[in-house]
Parts: sequence; structure tokens; C-alpha cells
Amino acid sequence: MHSEPESELAPLVRNLSHRDHQERLNAALTLAECGPAAASALPALVRALADAHQVVRQGVAQALLRIDPHWATNPRTLEAVPALIDALADRVTTVAQVASAILERIGAPAVSAMLEALRDEKRDLRQVQIARTLGRIRPRGEAVPAALARLISSPHPHVSQAAAEALGELGPTAQQADVALVGGLADWSDGVRLACAQALGRIQPHLEVAVPALLRVLPDRVEAVREAAVASLVQLGPEAAAPLVEALSDQIRAEGFVGQLRRWAEFLTQIGTIPERFGDDPRQMLNNIVWHEELIMEDWSHLLRRSVLIVLGRLGPAVASVAVPALVHVLNDDRRLRQSAATTLGLLGSGASAAVPALVDLLCDEQEGVRQAVAEALDLIDPNWPTAPCTSTLIPTLVEQLKSPLEGARQAARAALVRIGPIAIPILLEALRDPDRQVRQAAAEILGAIGPAARSAIPALQEAISDSHSWVREAARLALQKVETPEGPLL
Repeated sequence: MHSEPESELAPLVRNLSHRDHQERLNAALTLAECGPAAASALPALVRALADAHQVVRQGVAQALLRIDPHWATNPRTLEAVPALIDALADRVTTVAQVASAILERIGAPAVSAMLEALRDEKRDLRQVQIARTLGRIRPRGEAVPAALARLISSPHPHVSQAAAEALGELGPTAQQADVALVGGLADWSDGVRLACAQALGRIQPHLEVAVPALLRVLPDRVEAVREAAVASLVQLGPEAAAPLVEALSDQIRAEGFVGQLRRWAEFLTQIGTIPERFGDDPRQMLNNIVWHEELIMEDWSHLLRRSVLIVLGRLGPAVASVAVPALVHVLNDDRRLRQSAATTLGLLGSGASAAVPALVDLLCDEQEGVRQAVAEALDLIDPNWPTAPCTSTLIPTLVEQLKSPLEGARQAARAALVRIGPIAIPILLEALRDPDRQVRQAAAEILGAIGPAARSAIPALQEAISDSHSWVREAARLALQKVETPEGPLL
């Protein structure tokens, strides 16, 4: 099919950039009528796809389809790439977004031009859009990850953040950027740290580089950054368990916030990635990254250890053999983290059976949250935990807890004694004669809840029907009905 003479198309091409959007639309529609004969107008039409007016964009899209349905792969289209790259920095957001979408559709052929434009640090807004576009194109090869990795240390935080997000979009093909992303975890910008933490979980980084770095941001002052670090460590899998368990140790806990920041500075120096705006002096960098002043007061190590527990719990049974000893140590050593440690042990399932004795001991903990977490963990680890040998030694303590002024503590003790069942009957019989009315009443109620398995308690319960307190007498009467009748109490 013949092409329209250049002289006839030239006015229409010029009108595609006319100041009046109606003229631009008319030019596009006229070119559409020309069909494939207007092939030489493809570059101008592709540029016009980023027009600020939607109606013009629609007319241009119609023209492109009429001229060449495969316009994105037409060699002529590449002539428009430089203009599209410039449009990425347009102040009109829609123009920049459309230009990015067009470049994404053109794909790999536009990558080399975008990489060249990415070097211009004076046009930082364009760098941001180029990085995002490259992340969506996901080109093969090492050139794009290397270029984006260099931007992590950009003097412009929004550029660093966009580069980190793009590297995350590239996935494992950007593995080589792990060192640069680790450097970004020390950035003063919350957005940069967040993007780097998220990306590290997606690029399959080298564990020896990524795990220590992610551990260092687990106590970040920004919750979103902490959550991103947790999620990335979980994505790295069970291989990350050993360093996590080490992070629960007394040595790291005692080192405190300032010591950890110094180790962080040394770590970045060792792997050779210090962001430009921090300078070459690690001490200067250290001063710049102490964004955690208020965290010193909150106890940095507590936040770190709590986050580690969350990661271990999400990693699940696969890390039980490595994690259980350290978690038991936390149960016994850190009162503030007992609830979290118990929850984590429950998530490890039957692989945490070695922790049952330590958990059983905490059924009488003074904190209601701890008692509840322990009970749930025991059921998840071993539904038959009440028959464990360690349980019998706890029964006197549970009976004593029936005297607690706290209703929650008394209820927890009742529930545990019911679960323990027949093993607890001898001590419960003694409790029926306790001077404390509350203990006698609770003992009768527990025996009733145990049911027919507590038939050996019938004589003692019959005796309790004559108790001096009416509440105890009523509890004993109801208990006898439950113990004597398998179907339940008689009404």
C-alpha cells in the first residue's frame, strides 16, 4: 500500500502539537482516516499519546491502530522514545503516567535510551519515573539492576525509594543489588528504608548480606519498616533461622542501641556501601542515622527480640529444632516477652514439644495474657499435654492460685485443673477441706467438671454437702450430679 506524500502529512504532524487541543484531535482523526499510508507519522502520534487531554489521547490511539495495529513494535516508534522519556518529567501527572505506560508497552527496545537518561541526576523526577517504568518492563540482563542499584545512594530520597521499589519488581534477576539495598536500610528517609526492606525479600539476596542487615532494622522506629523487615526475613525462609536465634541471645540484648548502631556502621563499611550523603566517614554516617533517639527510651533490644519472635513464628515448624532452646530461654528470662515467646512456640507445633515443661510452669503466670498464650500454645504443641510428667508438679500451685484475688487467675487455674483431670483429684480432695471457702467451692466445681472420671471423689463431695457455707454446699451438690451421671447434671 502506498504512503501519503510527506508534504501532505507534514501539516497534520505539526498540528499534533498545536496549542489548541481541538486542532490536535482533528489532526489525529485525519491521520486515522489515512490508515497505513500515514506510517511516517507514527513517531509523532506515539509522542501525542501522552497528550494532556484525554479526548486527544483517544483520537491518537484510534489513529495508531488504524495505521499499524502493532505500532508498539514498529521500528519507527523508537524515534518517539526520547520525547516520551522527557515527558516522564512533565508537571501534569497524567502526561507522565501515560508516557510511562507507552514506554512500558514499547518494552525492551526502549530500555537502552532510558538507562542513558537515568544518568542525569539533575532531572530527579524523570529518574523516578524511569525507575518505575523499568521495574514494570522487567528487562533481562544485568544492566538495569546495576543502574538501579547505583541510584540507591542518590542524593534525592525519592529517587532512592523508586529505585528500590523497581529492584523489588525485578525479583531474583536483581540479586546483584542486595549490597546496595542493604546500604539503603541505613537511610534517614522512612520511605527509602521501607522500600529497601521490602525489596530484599523479593530478590533472593545472599543470606550473609541480607539477614544481618534486616535484623538491624527490626527495631526501626517506623512500624511499616519493621513489618517489611519481618516479611522479608520470612520470605528468606528457614535458612535465616540461625541468625535470628542468635539475635535472642543475651549478648545482643545487652549490647543495646548505641552498640548496635556502631556495628551497623561497621557492617556497611565492610561490605562497601555507604550512601553518598553520609560521607566517607563511618562516624559521620553514624551521627546521621541516629534517627532513633526516642527508641533508646523504649528499649531497643526489646523491640528487636519481639520482632524476631514474630519472624520465627511465621517461619513455623521448619525452624523448631533451631529455635526452641532459645525460645525457652526467653520464656524463663524475659518477663515482657513471655506472651510472644509462648505464641511463637505454639506456631512451631509438635516440633516444640521440648518446651512443654517450661510452658506448663507458666500456666500460673501473674499476667493473664501470658496464661492464655501458654494454654493455647500447649494445645497446639501437644493436645495430650495434661498427661505429661511435668504436669503433676504444677497441681499444688494451681490449687493455690484458686485463692488469687484476680478472677482471671482463678479461671485459668480452674481450666488447667479440669484439663489435667484425674491426676489432680487427690489434691482437689484436700482442697475440699481448705479453710478458704473460695478454694472449697472451686475444688467442688472442678471435680464436677472432670465428670465421671472423678467418681473417687463422691464420698468427699457427699461430705461437702454439709459444708458450713451455702455456696460450697450447692457446688458439691451439682458436682455429685455430674460425677454420678455420665449424661450430665440432673435438673
